[in-house]
Amino acid sequence: MQLTDEHLETFDEQGFLVVENFYPEEKRARIAAAFRETHPPWELMKDREPEELPSAGLLKARFPYANMLFNELTIDWDLISFIQRVLETDDVHFRYAHNWARYPNPADKSPRLHRDNGNNSLLPPCDDIRYGQISSWYFPEEVRADQAPMMIIPKRFGDDVSKGISLAVPGGTQMIFNTHVWHSATVFLGSEGQRYSVTRIYGR
Repeated sequence: MQLTDEHLETFDEQGFLVVENFYPEEKRARIAAAFRETHPPWELMKDREPEELPSAGLLKARFPYANMLFNELTIDWDLISFIQRVLETDDVHFRYAHNWARYPNPADKSPRLHRDNGNNSLLPPCDDIRYGQISSWYFPEEVRADQAPMMIIPKRFGDDVSKGISLAVPGGTQMIFNTHVWHSATVFLGSEGQRYSVTRIYGR
């Protein structure tokens, strides 16, 4: 999907952007199927012994990936072109990528509200685009309200949790955000399913 001036205005205002149907359905389905090969769905995980389950209900894979599809997704020119416009430079660098699967976890605790600056920059958070870092999360499958959706706060509200927006979204949704925006995961309240996310981070 080619992102427009309207998308850019929304990002500038909120500090983040949520776009449904980011990829064509065929590509979304291919990403979801590849994800399930490396991160089995909960229905295949739930009967495993406790010691075989991922710590804190979170199964991770980091770039570079064994499946080339996920490596290729780091070079998404629609996404990169948008980030170039956000940061007002053609000199955008790929920083990091990971795939996460979050599963039901009875021991889940309320996650900490945070900004991602600390794991993307040595500098303190600031509004200077010269030091900008942009993160993107793609959800290849539906994220229900009880499946630990991300909570993000529009930048004008700072860290006011009462203004947070829950990203319970349909499959195929792309979220792009400035790493200086306050956000957190939420508790996985459901007993079934999983939350899949493809994360790609870029900066100056």
